Amino acid sequence: MDAKSDTVVVTVAYPGVEKYIDDYFSSLLDQTDQAFKILIFNDGFDAIVNLIPFQLTSKVELINLSGKGISKNREYVLRYLKTTPFVKVIFADIDDTFQRNRIELVKKLLNKNDIVVNDLSIADSQMKICRQFYFSSRIADNSIVDISYICDKNIFGLSNTGINMQILSSIEFIPEQIIAVDWYIFTILLQKNEAVFTNQTSTNYRQHNSNLAGISLQSAEEIERAFNVKKNHYKHLSDLNQMMSKAAKEFEKLYDKFGPKSTLFSEYCNRIEKNKRLLWWELTNPK
Repeated sequence: MDAKSDTVVVTVAYPGVEKYIDDYFSSLLDQTDQAFKILIFNDGFDAIVNLIPFQLTSKVELINLSGKGISKNREYVLRYLKTTPFVKVIFADIDDTFQRNRIELVKKLLNKNDIVVNDLSIADSQMKICRQFYFSSRIADNSIVDISYICDKNIFGLSNTGINMQILSSIEFIPEQIIAVDWYIFTILLQKNEAVFTNQTSTNYRQHNSNLAGISLQSAEEIERAFNVKKNHYKHLSDLNQMMSKAAKEFEKLYDKFGPKSTLFSEYCNRIEKNKRLLWWELTNPK
């Protein structure tokens, strides 16, 4: 393997991303460090073959997915990566874009850290930036992040993270019923590893109807979904360690008191709307 290709950028293509894909490829072409390959896992989007810019064709490899759902597709992606010779993996959702230095900086930080998580800038569906460096309001640059930080919330997604390939050995199976798959993956990875957070680069996180998880969303429907996602999350991870077991028990109390079936749910929605700095799945953490 050429030393210049020890890094791979990983994404998943699927029907419906047609209107975003030019932005994605343009963002990769604009990166200050061009020493990377691209693995595109194709989930039923045949047209992508004709949408790859000629400047990137030598970098790209397409791998077909079986369309078994998000969790099993993610599992396949991680299993496939283990068979490749790459050393560094940078995740980059196909409906997002990235600051020009993202690949360069993440590669550099992975020389001394096994996991890198970078900041997000929240954008609308047209990629107009609404809130820059969103996570920096909650976590300082160069902070070390361990599993305790994401027991009840998440900042790790498959568009703002990079990992060293060697740590993937800790993930063999992802339950089909998992909803917040990225949260599950990084909870497992952080059981034996730590991450570094950086706000020296950012993923431009596009908000649109197909997004699984929004940030700082406020409607009763979104809050109900967060309750149910977290209930699902703890169901599959409460036995991971004592910390997760404790978090699961605390959440059960919260769910029983304020959850969607509670008479206090409406009151809870009104209370939590006052918090505008929520992280992924943090809607159900009262202040």
